[in-house]
Amino acid sequence: MIFFRSQRHQLTAIIFGLITLLVSMLLWGVLTVSQSGQEQRLQAREEVLLAFVATICRGGLLTNEYADSQLLAEDLLGDPQIEKIMLADYRGRILISTSSVDIGEPFQREKLTEPTWRFQIIDNPTGTLGTLAILFSRVALEDAARELRQTSLLLALPLLLVVAGISWLLGSLLSRRLEMLTAAMRQVADGKLE
Repeated sequence: MIFFRSQRHQLTAIIFGLITLLVSMLLWGVLTVSQSGQEQRLQAREEVLLAFVATICRGGLLTNEYADSQLLAEDLLGDPQIEKIMLADYRGRILISTSSVDIGEPFQREKLTEPTWRFQIIDNPTGTLGTLAILFSRVALEDAARELRQTSLLLALPLLLVVAGISWLLGSLLSRRLEMLTAAMRQVADGKLE
């Protein structure tokens, strides 16, 4: 390419490439750490919510009074991170569900294959009382990650323009110095020691 024939343009391209690589690595690292932190916070929230609902459902399983637990399950559907809640007794029958067609049906944990299902065995000293299952949604996490990527790219593009300008200036500065050094070396080689 004609553009890269001059020393100035070659240095500019090398500097721009190196700085772009460093900025890309930094951006990738920040996005990875941010995504990991969001996932950990979401997982901790899911665990707390699962334990909270299990505690409330334990009372219903002990007294065979499920109305409060059913109302809680229906209210929790207002949370955008919850898609479905089911509570089964020790016999494996669904007693509470946010989908009324499930109530009375057998609880089949092996068929709940989506990775965002969380399960909590509810027991007491005499044995297992039942199983709570909550299907959590990752839509909010995915939306936040997408928004973070878009914002990062919007911030990175002007930064790359600044990097291009700095690269051009550094390439020009270094190439002038190298040209002066080369000219001085030629004079020394020609025997001009002034």
